[in-house]
Amino acid sequence: MAMYKDTEITASFISEKFPNVAAEIMAGAQQQNFSAAFVRENYPEVAAELQAEGASASTVDVDAVAAAERERILSIQALAQPGYESVISAAVADATMTADSVKIKLFDAMQDKKSDAHAQHRADGESLGQSLAELNGATSEGENNTLSDDKKAAAKMEAAGKKIRGEK
Repeated sequence: MAMYKDTEITASFISEKFPNVAAEIMAGAQQQNFSAAFVRENYPEVAAELQAEGASASTVDVDAVAAAERERILSIQALAQPGYESVISAAVADATMTADSVKIKLFDAMQDKKSDAHAQHRADGESLGQSLAELNGATSEGENNTLSDDKKAAAKMEAAGKKIRGEK
């Protein structure tokens, strides 16, 4: 870096000590198209100083942010359970999701799954009960048929055969 009376010549030094020169440089800069490449090629000291100022002005601690994101992902993945992979993958992809909000989503998904299974079991049970009633000679209203035992047995066999063949 260039020195002037034991002082480094920087952009702020020029602005303070030589305001006319700084104004002239600024006027020339407004007339020309200063790009980053132009500044790097023609004023490498200024470019280096600007880069140093930019790096020191950064207030984001990238390592801390990365560690926090790793912790968030690990805490979400720790909640994973078979059958709920889609909830976990969606939560990992959404940076706003926390482990607590994932717990709520998992609870809701589990309740929905239980409700669906309950409804399916109920439907299966009703279908099975109706089939058993038909095979035992009762009508769908629960009344007994007035058939003889031989005719009931034949009707049961015929109904069972139709059921196995998929006929109604």
